[in-house]
Amino acid sequence: MKKYIINLIIKFRILNNIICILIRIKNYNVKNKISLRSKKEIFDYKAISKPLNKYYPELIVDNNFFGIGYSIRKYCGLKKSLRAYIEHGYFFGSYVPEDEDNYWTSKIITFSEHRENYIKRKTKKEVVKIGPYIHYAKDYLTKEEFQKEKLEIGRTLLVFPAHAASGTTIDFDTQLLLSNIESIRVGFDTVVISLFWNQAQDTEIVNIYKSKGYKIFSAGHRYDWFFLSRLKSMIKLSDITMSNGVGTQIGYCIYLDKPHWIARQEIKEIAFNDIGAKNNDTYIEEEYKVVKEELKEVEQIFAEYSNYITVEQKTIVNKYWGLDEIKSKEVLTKLLEK
Repeated sequence: MKKYIINLIIKFRILNNIICILIRIKNYNVKNKISLRSKKEIFDYKAISKPLNKYYPELIVDNNFFGIGYSIRKYCGLKKSLRAYIEHGYFFGSYVPEDEDNYWTSKIITFSEHRENYIKRKTKKEVVKIGPYIHYAKDYLTKEEFQKEKLEIGRTLLVFPAHAASGTTIDFDTQLLLSNIESIRVGFDTVVISLFWNQAQDTEIVNIYKSKGYKIFSAGHRYDWFFLSRLKSMIKLSDITMSNGVGTQIGYCIYLDKPHWIARQEIKEIAFNDIGAKNNDTYIEEEYKVVKEELKEVEQIFAEYSNYITVEQKTIVNKYWGLDEIKSKEVLTKLLEK
């Protein structure tokens, strides 16, 4: 019954609009909180990562995640909510969320031609490819602020530990991750750990990294419009980037010309509620086979630590994240308005 009601709301724009308006009225103070956080120093992770209630300036719910819809709309200079569904992260494999086809919009925004081919198997909607979303985000730091921060942190290693989806907890060998970081730490003035908002609010997790002398960074809550902007400035501040698994950040780092190393390790997601169980059962068996193949392809290309980006790495990032699909303001505006 709940799913039926949700599908009814997202299928009809007027119902969708009414619900978003009601949520904005109920959580009207969220807008002010986000505005105040946009003035926080980039390493003030405690304030930036505090929980936020839902507030939907974008009619399509997924477009409100991680500031993607906000960044694209500002880039184009559009005043109204986007009339296109944005895939808010890179989905490996052939899985396409049902909502992409169920929403009232006639357009879907994604990264690359490779991803477009999967989407077109599930829907007749127009697919707009725009490459790495981080291109469209405004820098969080001004030129002067950036120079000041860079002077303070020097040569920097930026690390992205895996984080859990909604309704799950993440489990991996933290000591192995620390060991991998330490194996390349020589030559860096600063190690920065990028934590998802709920990890940054967990004192136990934070203290593990702080005990090694690492700085903590969080791009913010997923409903924070400046998430992508903070992440962009942080990646730009870094010299080398690293993670312990495949994620959207890889495409962003390579696009911003920062070498990346995947220090792969076993990672488990454990569901603690119905939402988590659903997230863990996202893929059917055939889809999961494709996912594993694609993840393995990316992992192999980034398996060796390097101070430079190889041709093979750019090729694989272009395949999945669409480096050659970046759109100018004029072109993207025209695509989204027609």
